[in-house]
Amino acid sequence: MLFIQVLLKNQSSINYDIDLLRFSIKDQKRANRTASQERDLQPVYIAGNKAIVAADTQNVIVFAVPKFTIPEHQYLSFEVNELNGGRNLSVKINNRTITRAKQLPSFE
Repeated sequence: MLFIQVLLKNQSSINYDIDLLRFSIKDQKRANRTASQERDLQPVYIAGNKAIVAADTQNVIVFAVPKFTIPEHQYLSFEVNELNGGRNLSVKINNRTITRAKQLPSFE
């Protein structure tokens, strides 16, 4: 299981109402005539406030997803879309970042 911790910081004076949180594996930019593929990753568990980031605050959200690696020429995309708004965020994460993840200690 991979745990992905995300910090969402709202520095504006307007609340950020979260409409969509999405992980997907996408192809890197290729020639215009090639087909692109996209695979969605569904988190098994989400911890934290995933509905709103209040004005001038920050939220930490932790996602638990099944372990995976990313093939060459692809990347992991994390997207956050605002409800009825235009403040949409997108982050590209390459395979090197994922393979350097730290292992949590065993609590048996």
